[in-house]
Amino acid sequence: MNWTINEQITTIAGKISVDLADANPNQYPGDLINTNLWKNFTLSRNFPPELVVCSPANIIKCFQDDLFLEGLILTINWGKMNKTVEKIFNKDIRTIDECLTKCKKDIAANMSINNSWAWLIDELGWTNVMASKVLHFLCRSFDYTNVPAPIDRAQIIKKFIPRLGAFLQEKRTLLGIEEHQINELLDWSGYSLTSFLKYMNFILTWSPNGNTTAFEVRLFNLLKSGELPTLRLVRQ
Repeated sequence: MNWTINEQITTIAGKISVDLADANPNQYPGDLINTNLWKNFTLSRNFPPELVVCSPANIIKCFQDDLFLEGLILTINWGKMNKTVEKIFNKDIRTIDECLTKCKKDIAANMSINNSWAWLIDELGWTNVMASKVLHFLCRSFDYTNVPAPIDRAQIIKKFIPRLGAFLQEKRTLLGIEEHQINELLDWSGYSLTSFLKYMNFILTWSPNGNTTAFEVRLFNLLKSGELPTLRLVRQ
């Protein structure tokens, strides 16, 4: 995929090694969903019987088969975002289906999420968390490896950002950055694409062979287990 690269972040991230120890490399496999609760959220009113587990594989298959609303429903359940359903479906389902169709076509044409991010945030009124999760699976449906990393507020925003921020503060002289720059670089909480790209620049730099999913999954699982990654300066 094509990404807008922040050279400053790439340079800083390239000087830091992230030790994820023995973090679980497996993405959350999902669980059975009660399809009767979701019939009114699909155009067909008949959820495919073979897709009742909100697994990454099923989400990807939905998007590959243009079952956008079904893929969205599985993503909501996979991300445990059921409490925000009203905010996610704040437009009629046909409008949402058309927007996701437009996103898939644009990603295929441009190998980029730039337009899709704006449509999901501005047209559908989604949060950065929801947009990142859907775009993660939409991009994986094309078999890309350097895909958007799904944001998680509890683990990434509340745990990893403070950990990285403390390390940057401690090593800022060696890294050649000022305190005010650190605060700006770690401001990932906004809904703008610029904010998301800051996070992605770190993830892209740290992902071996550009496989952002493999790195992000291990990072997420380590944080969820109650541990924090070990950060070190790379010897120059």
